[in-house]
Amino acid sequence: MKSEGVEVVFCVGRGFARMVYAEADSFPETRFVLIPGRAHGGNVAGVTFVLDGAGFLAGVVAATLSGSNVGGILRGGGGPWLEDLEAGFTAGFRAQRKRGELVTAEGADGPWRLAEQGVEVALYSADGAEEELLAAAHNAGLQLVATDPDLITLH
Repeated sequence: MKSEGVEVVFCVGRGFARMVYAEADSFPETRFVLIPGRAHGGNVAGVTFVLDGAGFLAGVVAATLSGSNVGGILRGGGGPWLEDLEAGFTAGFRAQRKRGELVTAEGADGPWRLAEQGVEVALYSADGAEEELLAAAHNAGLQLVATDPDLITLH
């Protein structure tokens, strides 16, 4: 890595932390920012989003990408922490689409129910990637937004 003249390096996505911590001391004049991440070094900073804030941003993105006034939430398995994420998503979607409505569905037929109601873009609200549900969303022509890219990657 060459750092001549580089003052700040943003590392977006999981998987950068080990590399950054292994190299950061070698480049003391460069500041590294992990998104998401936690700071553990003098020249390393981390950015962590609060759930409703991350959800709000996802809602704005969904409303912007969609040609429909109907947004969706596709629920997979998950804990009660997802309620804050979904509340933020709802607020973000409605901030972009004042007359927008939101539809919620879950289960393998959930993506099809969302698509039938005019949803083009939905929040994927889950603790982990569920391949059957993600495949159904793809087959239904549904675009998903998530706050964690690992949630929408088929393995």
